[in-house]
Amino acid sequence: MAGPAIGHHDHPCPSACSLIFARLRGWLILLGRSSASKNAELLVLRHEVAVLRRVHPRPQLDSADRAILAALIRLPPARMRARRLGHARHRPAVVPPPGQPHVDLPEPSGTAAGQR
Repeated sequence: MAGPAIGHHDHPCPSACSLIFARLRGWLILLGRSSASKNAELLVLRHEVAVLRRVHPRPQLDSADRAILAALIRLPPARMRARRLGHARHRPAVVPPPGQPHVDLPEPSGTAAGQR
């Protein structure tokens, strides 16, 4: 029965460690740079964004497009709907939180509040 190859590991630690090291190294380099070089980099990045906006302008949406997008935004994926329905924020107000005693409320009289 052969074991894993030499130098081969099934856990992601080496790649995660190298990613963390690369991020830390980048932050340390950024800390060591002068404010003038940081300002120059910001100027270059803003210029790139301006050029990209000229090349690829935003699409012009008409009212039908906006209506479709508004309807789609209100429909979260089924996985998110199921998770939200079980969330404490969406639980009905008359149901006590888990671990709390149930409060016995009187039955509604069938008339609106303040009306006889």
